[in-house]
Amino acid sequence: MPNDVPDSYWKALMHFAQQVGAEDEVNRSPARLMNPEDQQWLQEAMSQLIKDTDPVLRMKKELEKLSKIDFYSPTEEEIDRGMEALSMIEELACDVDVACDFFKVGGLRMLAPLIASPAAPFRTQAAAVVGQLCQNNPDAQTQILDAKMLPLLLESVVNDADGEVKAKALYGVSCLVRGNERASAEFRGLNGFDYLVRAVQCDPDNQRLVTKSAFLTAQLARQEENKAGIADHLAALLLLLPSDHQGSEHVIDALAEILTHPSDLTSTDQLALINFLEERIKLTDLHEDEKRPVEKLLKILNADHE
Repeated sequence: MPNDVPDSYWKALMHFAQQVGAEDEVNRSPARLMNPEDQQWLQEAMSQLIKDTDPVLRMKKELEKLSKIDFYSPTEEEIDRGMEALSMIEELACDVDVACDFFKVGGLRMLAPLIASPAAPFRTQAAAVVGQLCQNNPDAQTQILDAKMLPLLLESVVNDADGEVKAKALYGVSCLVRGNERASAEFRGLNGFDYLVRAVQCDPDNQRLVTKSAFLTAQLARQEENKAGIADHLAALLLLLPSDHQGSEHVIDALAEILTHPSDLTSTDQLALINFLEERIKLTDLHEDEKRPVEKLLKILNADHE
């Protein structure tokens, strides 16, 4: 048997052949040794099958394609080839085990150069790959954190010139940080909430970025054990949104859970926040369950201004 075909594949083929043979009463024939030509054909066919279907080998193949591309001054043809490879890697990484194999076969070293590439498509797709690798995958999250990728992603969320890159970088941050204690601590240490607020401040017309920033800020605020300063971040983000923005609901809900007294807000213009909430509650299409957290916040804030 050739070295590039694992024993498990031969065993699977043998099991399949035995099953088919047992079910085929008409064409069943006695077992016999294969001649050398048939053996060679089968070995080559199996080897090709492995190359085409084994996810780890496919991952290696795509990474090999990327290794031949100059990320810092790519041609249009290189961008096309690189995007095809990155899209396949993202697809393969949907399997958690294969995502872990990405690191074992040397994929990690390519992510930072891709995110720093002047080619926006590379930056976008590399951030998408990071998100897919990290989704519900603690081992991958650890590898990405060890590689200091979180600061790169946060910088991209705020400072990248391309709106699609910003949105995908935010997706990467979300998949890395949610539910991971170490990542949450590093996010807080990097003033991650400031980055999310600035993302909205710097690109208010990027609706996908604004909505996802609001949703992620609310989610992360809820999972923070140390609530100091969190209310101010939520309020700052809220005051950047129109009162009828779909992201407002998530932020208001989180702020209503966290805020217990006006003194919890140390750097927020409370009168501006009250005005925002009063505008919000006037919306005619607001449901009762959406009104309740607004009313709760107004009650808390107005108690200090009566």
